[in-house]
Amino acid sequence: MLKENELVAFILGACVLVFLVVPRLSRLQVQEFPSRRLFLGAFFAYVAGWAFTVLEGPWGSSAAARLAYALLNLMEHVCYAAGSVLVALWVWRTCRRHEEART
Repeated sequence: MLKENELVAFILGACVLVFLVVPRLSRLQVQEFPSRRLFLGAFFAYVAGWAFTVLEGPWGSSAAARLAYALLNLMEHVCYAAGSVLVALWVWRTCRRHEEART
């Protein structure tokens, strides 16, 4: 079953991702972010997870539909886990750089 809040989260996340990736569309200076590839990778993983959440909703009750639901659900959680690891690495690198700059 497709839930509206999941669809809205995906649409908002995808729009923000476009603004992060295409520098001409926003005033954000993503190139100046410390470890920006980790940051963008984490955000992309979360948006992919939201996309899998939306895609897992409209399936029926046949065996193939249950298999598709299970695979999409697995991919959703893999994306969330990968995004969380990337965010943790991004925070660690950012904090480490600030500590090195102080010394």
